[in-house]
Amino acid sequence: MEYLPRSTAARIRCQLLRLHERLLGRDTFQLLDRLHPIGSDISETRLAAARDLLRHARSEIPFWQSRLKRIDPDVFTWDDLDSIPVLTRGEVVCHREQMRWLGPGKELVHKSGGTTDDNLTFYWGRQRQSWDRATRMRGLAKLGIHPGDRVLHIWPREPRSVAGRFRRGIRKLRDTVVADPVVDPRPWTDASLERLLKVIDRFRPQAIIAYPSWLMRIARFMEARSRRIEGIADIILTCGEVLFDHQRTYLEEIMQAPVFQEYGSQDAGLIAHEDSDKVLRLNPEPMAIEILRGGRRAEPGELGEVVVTHFFTPRMPFIRYATGDVARALHGDVSSLTSQPAICPLPEGRTSDLLLSELGELVATRPIIESLMETTGATLFSLYQPNPESIHVLCVPQSGVVSQAIANEVLQSHLGKTVTVIVQQGESFQELRSGKHRFVCSPVAASKIAHDTFSGQELSRSWPQQLEPAGWHRG
Repeated sequence: MEYLPRSTAARIRCQLLRLHERLLGRDTFQLLDRLHPIGSDISETRLAAARDLLRHARSEIPFWQSRLKRIDPDVFTWDDLDSIPVLTRGEVVCHREQMRWLGPGKELVHKSGGTTDDNLTFYWGRQRQSWDRATRMRGLAKLGIHPGDRVLHIWPREPRSVAGRFRRGIRKLRDTVVADPVVDPRPWTDASLERLLKVIDRFRPQAIIAYPSWLMRIARFMEARSRRIEGIADIILTCGEVLFDHQRTYLEEIMQAPVFQEYGSQDAGLIAHEDSDKVLRLNPEPMAIEILRGGRRAEPGELGEVVVTHFFTPRMPFIRYATGDVARALHGDVSSLTSQPAICPLPEGRTSDLLLSELGELVATRPIIESLMETTGATLFSLYQPNPESIHVLCVPQSGVVSQAIANEVLQSHLGKTVTVIVQQGESFQELRSGKHRFVCSPVAASKIAHDTFSGQELSRSWPQQLEPAGWHRG
């Protein structure tokens, strides 16, 4: 694939971006040039990368020396993954320093942008960063957006501090030069949304990247004020949250631009991107993906936790890392993910984004949320299930109200007639630091599927998004 910006200005920005990456010690463009053509067989390349990571981890890092004692990296095959214990978030929290390689090279400390604000601090290096950036560039290029094209990111900025202000100043200068700015419109007000629309109109981005819930706020504001921005962007790319079909349809109608999604996390890496046909496809070169249920490979069609082994994390290897995300398995084993284009199972959300039926069975919430959106027109609400017998529907008037009758009909049809449905209403949702919105929080579902039972970390991810003021019961 060729990565050719369309205009002279974009080509100049692309060269400046190449220089910027080299100055930071990132091999982004070298990797981008080496990424394999679609359909090529990369099985040997991936296996060699996995062996290199295992060899490094076993010989250099105390935590992995004992954990990999049964593994011989020189003869490792994908079948041997089963003999490596799943790495949980709780273990990373408890053993972070023992998992860290103290060798040469730039060490970076990073904090994930967790949906539930229990961010994970971990170490990484320029190599992992380079792979993330290169795979995103490839994903965008498949949609016609090339390095140097105008891209607007609408998402949270760093917390305000003296050091943060300095970094923001440097990054703002860089973003202006390479036409890759970040805008954080919070706190959400009519004035801040007006300013954002003016920025979009003035900048004329070729791509907008944002959380789906943020884009929905913007689109509802545009619709309420009959605002249209001609050619708002060539594409809109969502990330950080599950993209629901009803959201995609609404955003494309209001913003008059095709909507695509990418899937990944800051701790696990960029896992998949949608192509122009809107099929989510894996980035197989830097990682192996498994869908596990209770430590075993999930059967095709079965819900399981997404487990990632990233080959290029020497600073702090993430080997069989349980991401906390859930998907429905499409493949029986990881060895089938050896060539492009491998289809990525559609993410269903976090382990606490599932619900539990009256029979104690896990229920994916995508069809439930889609049905509530379609039947009520509500765009922001939250389902909280503190126990298998009851579920709370939290909603706010400005984003659409879910009636008791519809809530009963939709939820009981999926969960069972004996489940008690309680609708609560408030003025607004309390903002999470991450800026994301939680459509579902179910501690009881998380305990059924999450691999992280070691320290209780995963249950803290089930805290609901609260109403302001405290919700009152309806119906």
